[in-house]
Amino acid sequence: MYFSRQEKLLKTQSSLKDKMKKAVYFQDMEMKNATKWKEKMKNQRMTISAEFAKLHHFLAEEEQLFLQRLSEEEEETKKKQNENTLKLHQKITSLKQLILEVREKSESSTLELLQVRQAGEGWVSTTH
Repeated sequence: MYFSRQEKLLKTQSSLKDKMKKAVYFQDMEMKNATKWKEKMKNQRMTISAEFAKLHHFLAEEEQLFLQRLSEEEEETKKKQNENTLKLHQKITSLKQLILEVREKSESSTLELLQVRQAGEGWVSTTH
């Protein structure tokens, strides 16, 4: 009976050692998997950060290009506005001059008509 019990204990001990080996193996596997997972997460963080750094750089370049284009458009618009303002000023000056000339001719024509009438009336009155 003693041997039988001892045999049972030895078998149980052996079975428990086998289970422990398996548990240690699985524990090692879990630790390796956890280490791989941590490394994978670290690499993903680095990849994401690098991609966003590229995007930030790209967006900064795009912003500068758009701001440059806007600045050029603003300068071109100012130039066209100045040219238009100058042309309008010249047109207004020309129109003012024409108005003055027309007024002078109008006054001159009226004066000539009056002089002709007065002369005609005087001529008529001198002949009577």
